[in-house]
Amino acid sequence: MGVQFASGRWFDLMGPFYADGDHNAASIWNYIVEEDIGRIHDIFDERTDEFIGDRGFRNVDNEGFTVRIPLSLAKDQVQLSTQDANTTRKITKLRNCVERGFGRLKKWRIIGSVIDNNLISKVDSLLRILGAIDNKYFESLFAPADSDEQDVEFIKHREVISNVLQNLPTTLQWITRQVHQIVDFIPALTLETIRDYGLDDYALKLAIPYLQHATAICVKTHKSKQYSNVIKVEGIKSRYSKKSAPKHHKIFLQFDNDNWENDYTLSSDYDNDYESWLNIKCINSYCSCKSGARTVGACAHVITALYWLYCNINDVPIPGYSAKSITLQRNITDLQPFNQHRREQKTNKGDIYDTNEDESSSDEFLEDNRRKKKRTY
Repeated sequence: MGVQFASGRWFDLMGPFYADGDHNAASIWNYIVEEDIGRIHDIFDERTDEFIGDRGFRNVDNEGFTVRIPLSLAKDQVQLSTQDANTTRKITKLRNCVERGFGRLKKWRIIGSVIDNNLISKVDSLLRILGAIDNKYFESLFAPADSDEQDVEFIKHREVISNVLQNLPTTLQWITRQVHQIVDFIPALTLETIRDYGLDDYALKLAIPYLQHATAICVKTHKSKQYSNVIKVEGIKSRYSKKSAPKHHKIFLQFDNDNWENDYTLSSDYDNDYESWLNIKCINSYCSCKSGARTVGACAHVITALYWLYCNINDVPIPGYSAKSITLQRNITDLQPFNQHRREQKTNKGDIYDTNEDESSSDEFLEDNRRKKKRTY
């Protein structure tokens, strides 16, 4: 188990531990805290220091250090509340360094795959050496920027705002519109604006694969009858759904525009000081996915809808699959041609067996007749 600072530097790499049900992330962490492995109590303060982990740490003891994990859906719950979704987004944003740190550590060939049994007794020393090399000679996974403080203040401000769009889908009426018919109130979208609205590059990188799976016919835009600055985008498929029945998400976007009389202003909670921050004050969003109600950042489906609007308004072509990728996807995911070919093969083999049986039976019949004739003479 690895413990890393928020700056991306390794604190310690502990282990090895058995890979079974009794040695999960929560039980290993409880053991580290109880036994003070790595003098963790001398380095960190239980009252002020907090740790961030994945959902495998949900059963840790609450008596020791505070461990923050992304929240999960409860039973019969289809979507996280705005507060829970915001908390989850803040945790995943801070945990990004840890994920990239483990990814860079696994690039070492000696631990990138199955480890030789002769090295099991030396794994702890080996991991600590690799962690020290990573801290000393590799660039930091977290690079401070001038906009960090503004981002933090923006997140603090956004997390207390309720998502007003969340209750609109059941009350509004919609009119189908083409993109060129709704460009009047959509602000000048740029890649930087979309990236800042998602608080990271990750969601924007997912936008292209999402749009590659959705054709221009699938993605449709609808305009609200009641409010001229609210639109709905449909046709964004979930990347976790089955191909036979993919799940489609609905994205609702609101753009502030003072020129419209019946605008539905959702950004009234902003102060004038926030007007220049990130250039995303005029955008509000809601998605039907499990984390789509958050106001801190945006899910990948919302970023995909914004990127789709950006491409259509600015005549930017959406990158397509390469010929090799299309062939691989067809051969891997679409098994109908393969299954049809196998069925035809089995049918042909059955026909061959039948003809062979008929030929063998006729040969036996002729041989029996010859024997009978010999006996008669």
